[in-house]
Parts: sequence; C-alpha cells; structure tokens
Amino acid sequence: MAFVLLHNGWAFTQTLSNKGKEFWVGYGHNQLMEPGKDNSQEMILYFSAEQDAIVTVSINGTAYTKTYTVPVKSIVASDLIPKGVFSTPSSPIDARLYTAPPGFGGSGSEGLFTKGIHIESTTPIVAYAHIFSKDNSGASMLIPVEAWGNSYMSLNTRQFFSATYGASKDCFSWMYVIAKENNTRIHIVPSVATRNGHVANVPFEVDLQKGQVYQILGAAKDNEASLDLTGTSVTSISSGVEPCHPIGVFSGSSQTQIACTGFNGTGDNLMQQLFPYNAWGKQYLTAPSCVDNAPKQHNLNVFRIIVKDPATVVTKNGQRLFGINGNYYEYQSNTADYIQADQPVMLAQYLPSINACGYTGDGDPEMIYISPLEQSIAHINFLRNNKQNINVNYLSLIIPNGGLPTLKIDGANGGYDDLYDHPNYPGYSVVIKRWNAAQAQCIVESDSAFTGITYGLGGSESYGYNAGTMFGNKSGLSSFKNKYSSTDEPNAYTCVKTPVELSVLMRYKPDQLSWRFSQLSGVISPANDLVINAPEPVATTTVNGVQYFKYTLPGYYTFARPGTFDVPLYASGANVPTCDQTEIITYQVLVKPGYSTNFNVVFNNCTASENIRFTGEDVFSTKENIKRWEWTFSDNTTASGKTVDHIFTTGNHSAELLAIDSVGCAADTVKTFNNFDSKPTAAFSVNPAIVCEGTENIFTDQSVGNSRTLKSWHWNFADGSVSTEQNPVKLFAAPGAYNVSLTVTDAAGCVSDPAQKNVLVNAKPAIDAGPSFAVAAGEKITFKATANNSTDVNFRWSPASLLDNPSILTPTYTAIHDQTFVLTATAGESGCTATDELTVKILRPVKVPNAFSPNGDGINDYWQIANLTDYEKATVQVYNRYGQLVYRSEGYGIPWDGKVNGGPLPVGTYYYVITLNNGFAPVTGSVTILR
Repeated sequence: MAFVLLHNGWAFTQTLSNKGKEFWVGYGHNQLMEPGKDNSQEMILYFSAEQDAIVTVSINGTAYTKTYTVPVKSIVASDLIPKGVFSTPSSPIDARLYTAPPGFGGSGSEGLFTKGIHIESTTPIVAYAHIFSKDNSGASMLIPVEAWGNSYMSLNTRQFFSATYGASKDCFSWMYVIAKENNTRIHIVPSVATRNGHVANVPFEVDLQKGQVYQILGAAKDNEASLDLTGTSVTSISSGVEPCHPIGVFSGSSQTQIACTGFNGTGDNLMQQLFPYNAWGKQYLTAPSCVDNAPKQHNLNVFRIIVKDPATVVTKNGQRLFGINGNYYEYQSNTADYIQADQPVMLAQYLPSINACGYTGDGDPEMIYISPLEQSIAHINFLRNNKQNINVNYLSLIIPNGGLPTLKIDGANGGYDDLYDHPNYPGYSVVIKRWNAAQAQCIVESDSAFTGITYGLGGSESYGYNAGTMFGNKSGLSSFKNKYSSTDEPNAYTCVKTPVELSVLMRYKPDQLSWRFSQLSGVISPANDLVINAPEPVATTTVNGVQYFKYTLPGYYTFARPGTFDVPLYASGANVPTCDQTEIITYQVLVKPGYSTNFNVVFNNCTASENIRFTGEDVFSTKENIKRWEWTFSDNTTASGKTVDHIFTTGNHSAELLAIDSVGCAADTVKTFNNFDSKPTAAFSVNPAIVCEGTENIFTDQSVGNSRTLKSWHWNFADGSVSTEQNPVKLFAAPGAYNVSLTVTDAAGCVSDPAQKNVLVNAKPAIDAGPSFAVAAGEKITFKATANNSTDVNFRWSPASLLDNPSILTPTYTAIHDQTFVLTATAGESGCTATDELTVKILRPVKVPNAFSPNGDGINDYWQIANLTDYEKATVQVYNRYGQLVYRSEGYGIPWDGKVNGGPLPVGTYYYVITLNNGFAPVTGSVTILR
C-alpha cells in the first residue's frame, strides 16, 4: 500500500506498513513454562486478508509446515503452535523459547534458539501472534520483514507479580531478536543484569543465522520481582563477512501486574513487536482506554516514553517532563494527551491490573505500542478477537477533523460509541467504537491518515495492540516538484517526460548523500550516479512539527514510463544508527502516464503578414484538465493562453504548444505550416433555384482552390441548418426566400470569402376535398371542399364529366354509381399544386331472407342479409314471440347463427328490427328458424 502524506506543503510517500507477505515471530517466555507449572499456555497465529491469500507457517530447523487458505476479507486462525510433549497430542516439535532455570542446569530460557516461526503469504496480509491460557492472554501485531530496522530499544514495564497470584521467581521481563538472513550479527547492551549472567550495561555480540532467535530475561530480584529490561539496546552490525542486516525484536513479560502504585495487582503475560528506531516519531496523540460497558468513561492508563538520548526534551501537553528513569519517562493519564519531543521517541500505553489505578470494569494488564503522527495511516484492517474470555472489543482512533466525513468502519460512516475533540491537539478528534466480542475482521479507512489502538476486555482478561501503522523511515522524506508547477510547493506525482526537480528532506545534516540513479537506467534520465559530500541544505521546513533540512539536486530529471519507482538514495553520517553509519532513505516517486495534446491553426485571411489564430484543447488525451497553455513560435516569440493570435509573414513557420495541468505535468506538440498570400474562391450552383414546397434543391460545389487542394466545405442554408458535404441535397421545411452561403478551406487552412445565392421555396395551396358520401342511387349531393386561398388558385375536379361544374370548390353530383373524385388546386403565379380526394358510395337496398336452417349441414346455416354491410352503423335486433331480445348486433360483419348465449334457439318464428340510419326507415319483419 502506498500512502501519500501532504503536510505543510511537503509531499512524501510511505509504502511500508504492518501489512506484508513475510513475518517472523517467536514463542516467547511464559510463566507457565517454568518448573512446577502446567505449560497450559497456547500460542496461535491469525491472518487477516483483504484479498485471497495462501499462508504457509513453518518452524525453522524443523520439518513443521502448515498451509492455510485465507479468503478475501476474512480472518483465519492457525493451528496451535507445537510445544513438544505438552501439546495435545504430544508433538516431536517444541517451538517454545524455553530452557530450564540455571538452578536446574539450564540457561534460564536465555540464549540462542533455532526455532523462529516463519509466516509467508502469497498476497499482503496482516498477521498476529497470541499466547493465552485459562487465566492470561497477550497478543502482538506482527511487523513484516521489509519494515524491520537495524536499531531498537526494548520497551517493557515494571516487572512484578505477587506470590498471592502464584509467582515463584518465574516471571520475567524479556526480549528476543530474530534474524531473517544468514550471518546476522547483533550488538546487545542489556540495561539490567540478566537471568543467565549478562552484566548490566556490558555489551555483547551474537551471530545469528536465518530463523534463529536470541532471548534474554531480566534477572530475578526475589520471588515476585525481576529487573525491567526497558532501555536494553539491540543493533545489527556487520559480521565482517556481510553488511548489517535488518532484524526483528520483541519485548514482553512472562507475567506481570501493571499498577500505578503498590504491588498487588492481577497479572497477564505481555508481548509486542518493537518499532525500529527509524520508525520512531516526535509527535504522539494518545487516548485512554474505556470502561468495558461505558464507552464514554475512561480508565487511568500508564504511559512510557523511551528515548535514545537522555538529553531529549519531551513535553506532555506543552509541559516538559522531568524525572527520567534511565532511558524512559513514565506518567499516568485518563485524558487524551499530546506528546512532543525534539528527537525521535517511542511510546507505550499500558492497561492496568483490574485492582490497580482505580480501574473500573473488566480487563487485565496489557501493553500497546503507539504510532507517532508521522506514521499515520489511511487504511487498515485488524483482528477483533474473543480469546481469551473476551467480552467486548474496542477501537480508539485519533483522526483529523477533516477526515471524519470520509471515515468508514466496516463500510459505514458514523455510528460511533463516542466522538470527542482531542483536548490537547486542536483539529483532531477521538473516535471510539465498541462491539460485542467476536473473532472478526474490521476494515477502517478515510481520506485522512489516522492512528489507533484496538483492545479486548473480559473477566480478568485482555488483549491489545496497534490497530495499524506505517513504518516509513522518518530520517528522510522524498520531495519533488514538477518544473512547470505554478507554485513552490512539492507535488504528489509527476508524469512521463515531465521535467521534475528532486529534493530530499533530512532530519539531520548528513555527511554524504549518494543518489544511485544507474539502478534505474532506462527509467530515469539522466541515470548517472551522483555522490554529494558535505551537502549544504537549501532550506529548512517543518513536517508534522518536525524540522527537516532540504537538499535539492541541480537540474531536472525525467521518467520514461509510468509506475511507482524507488529512487536509490543513501545517507551517511555519524548519527546514523546502522553498522556502517549509512542508511537507505525511502524515496518513492509516483509517475503517471504521459499526456498528449493538440491545437488548431486557423488562417483568418491568408494574406501577407497575416494574423493567425492558435487554439489549444481543454483536456489532455487522458481527459485531465489543461490549466495553462504556453506557446513558442518560430520567430522566437512566446505567448500564453488557450487561444492566441500571432502575425506571420508569408513563408514556412512552426508553433510549439506546452500544455500544463494543475500540478505541472506537461505535454508539448509542434506544428509546421505555410503562410500563403492567397485563399480559395468559393462558388456553387443550385438546381432548381425556385422550387415548390416539398421539393429538394441540389447544391453543386464549383469552388477553386487556387493551386491548393480544398480540405473542407461549410454550407449555411439560412434556416438554422448547416452541412459539411461537398455537394449537399437540401429539402427546406418551410416556404420562403433563403440566402444560402458557402465557405471553403484549403489544405493550408486558408478560408475563402463566402459565396451566396438565393433560393426561393414557394408554398403549395392548402385544400381539403371535404367529407366522402354514402347515399342512395339517384340522390344529388354537393361537395364541401375548402381552400386557404380561392382568389389566386385554379380548381379542377376529375372526372369532370360527372359534375355540374368541375372548376369550383363545391360542384354537384347525381349519384349513379360508386365514384372517387380528385380535386387539384394550382397556384396562379408559382404553378405549385396540391391534390385531395373524396369518395361517393351508392347504398343498395337491403334484402332480408324470411327463413334459415342453422342445423350444421352447410346450407343456409346463417341468416345472410344482402347489402346490409353497406350500412356501417346499422343495428340488428331479433325478438321471440314474447318480445324478449334474443340477438343484437351493431353492424353485420358476422351473420347470425340462430343462437342465443351460445345455445341454439328452438324452431319457430322470430321478429326483427333493422335500423339502417343514413335517414332510412327501419326494416321490420319475421324470420323462421328451421331445423
């Protein structure tokens, strides 16, 4: 995951987080491993994935291997880690970091072990280790190997567990180191005497191979108390064969109480993986833990701040802390606090024993390492758990107020159990979310980075760890600025072929900066390595309250392809906490695909010394908006703006456009052109020039290019329509006079003057022949035609011989047979015509049979009434001798079959009434049904 922070104008990229594909952990010391105890503790691993993953767990130096399938957005627990004969069933493999006490002939669980637990995944996951028993529980978020460092300081707690609860010189403050590579040499300076005889403040060195673990325990003071290993330093150094290698370091306790005062609290085992020194920070925001059933009520917590240099100035809510204990400060608080230091520090938060510090509700001791603001993260997934005997899960999140609108917990915004302003750091809020305990994955995201812890509480039980964090090396921050950026602020990304200025922000003044560009040959240009001795900062700046020195490379660099690239940068100095006093500075550059752009060249007049117009586009080929347009012309003049005009003399010329987006990514393009002193001549013909309404005009181009090919045509038909065809055909929608114009453009971009011609579209007469007729033979009828204009229009009916006067709108016709008459109207001046027609239908007499035999023999099965279909609106009604209606029809499209309601009527005589309408008298009579 890549996370880009923007703060105080500086942009820097972090890629390392607690999500990864490879982890190591050990089965750290537990009180229940000691003589007289039952070894009932168990160790289990958890894997949280946001995409499908195959996870393999192996134990170094053994044949043990287990593979797990983790579906997308799920949690999977491993099998219990084997503990030899104490496993159920017994196992030949024992992963515990345990040996018998010195009094029993052993090393007291100190020294070298070969059995590091290795976790490998096909895709990035979040991993956890959990050691628990019936009465205690401790868990740690694991750190992937790519985020390991070279320098650590152990951060534990006061080690005390009362004999009342079963202590018997078997509870210890511990730490262990794991190697991920062969020939790893570590330099350890114990802050106190150890159980197996290492002397306080006397350094010693150990060589480790891949997967080996070295563990030390603070020496016992009496049956209940042991020495606290806080402040013990571990550094990876050169073995003489190879350079120093990153290591992983864990701190914890076999079992201990955590109290504000006194020595009689309940206990728990503790375990957490330490942050490397390069991931420490100078600013921390804290929030106290909540009462198990009251999210708005806070318990008193204990906090420790460890420093590498005892002279480090540390403040809490603006007040300087005093009373350092060797390498750490300790205080108690039930409020959200702000910790600031002038050098990097590390902070631990402790949940106290349930009968200590005025604790309210369920819980037990727990140790959690807090992320500094510099390691804030914008997307996490973490494990909620119900082991061991956990009743509730909590998330405490600290986030900028601006990130609250986009903050989602498991996909939902809001629904928090508490939300309050951070009382000591304006602009930030504390978000509290509580759940009933479950073994589940939780996903949290926002567009603003946050820090947080998660923990679970139960009856005399607890677990807790960091909810998710970045692990960027804070010694240096990448900072780069695109050449064409309109501000002095750095940019979050550059683009292919865009010149970019490279800078680095350093916490300290290095003695040397080594840029190894040759490792990116083919990607970056120039790709020459650059070593700068005794570099001088060009400025100082502050990021998240931390002062950095800015070093800027001369010149500009370009990237040849898109992607996210790690620029190899090494810083050397006397204060660099590595064996060779040189560290890698994480310098990542996000390169987006390159842009392309275009522009139009418009020749207004195509004459000598012409004013030519250049117009850029609004967006790049990739749809990003263009914010600036910079022009350079072949006569060494420049201009700015989307559209610019420039005067050129006749001849060959070029124009270059540099188009720039909002962050300074750019694309350029060049066009060459000839500025001629002539332009094309537009001309055309139209046939016909005068038409009647509804007739098409054919336009034919007759333009001349004047020695250059014509490229485009633009017709304007003066009715709101245009065409770019060379020879269009046009049908005008309405009569009228239209001044049609044509302009043409040649291959050089020269535009002609318009050619114009008038087109006349005459209106057609508007006529209506009137209604059609249905009449009896011999009847005289007068037509009822109408016209919009009868004074300048000639009318003619056809066939004319059947009418008394075929040249008028309303002639008379004596109906002798069916006939269709057509009316033609001709406008006197234009000759435009229109036609319409009507029909005359002769109504024949109705012939009604007096009997029919609907017996199904196919003869006279229906009452067929001749000519009745001529009378469209006729109705037929039939009654029985009792006057009851047995049949009715409007129109007579289907002859009657002698049935009523689907059944046959009996033989007999029935009486009918036929209403013909059209002014005819009803037809009545009787009809007999025969069988």
